[in-house]
Amino acid sequence: MPKVIYRGAESVIYLDDGNVVKERARKSYRIPEIDEKLRRERTRKEVRLLVDARALGVMTPKIIETGETKITMKHIDGKRVKELLDTSDRSTIARTCREIGRLVGRLHSNNIVHGDLTTSNMISTGRDIYFIDFSLGDTSRKIEDKGVDMKLLHEALESTHFKILKTCWDNIIKGYKAEYKDAVKVLEKVDEIERRARYSGKE
Repeated sequence: MPKVIYRGAESVIYLDDGNVVKERARKSYRIPEIDEKLRRERTRKEVRLLVDARALGVMTPKIIETGETKITMKHIDGKRVKELLDTSDRSTIARTCREIGRLVGRLHSNNIVHGDLTTSNMISTGRDIYFIDFSLGDTSRKIEDKGVDMKLLHEALESTHFKILKTCWDNIIKGYKAEYKDAVKVLEKVDEIERRARYSGKE
């Protein structure tokens, strides 16, 4: 019997025969033909991003099977980075965050934007950090889009790991700069986005 582990606005994620299945839910408020088309397109895009990221050396769940609106993936035996950072010593936090920065830099170097960079969407196996849930991801060469990706990561750290924010962010930046030649431009864009938000009264 499948066991639901997450039910979101866009999809349901459940365990089935030891594998993780992500299925995009129907939306009754959309015209059925449009709904079907959107769910198929978004599923295809997510599969492509998962496969492309893994090919670059950024670990993602291994895809076992895909359907029109469904992705079946191998279960990752690990710990969410959210919990790992909350229970680790400073050296482990620093090392983990440098690796996160390096991996995000690898994605951005190859014009992949994750779209939802939070420590809940990263799983550590002790050896590797896996990035999951590319449902909001895309491909983009724009510094602005990469800046938004990094800004969202900083906001996620600020809300979830505020006590260790400086250690996390400083080390993410170290890893990011070591991996991505345009890192400084992206980080300048992060500052610019923050100033714009502050000026408009959103922060």
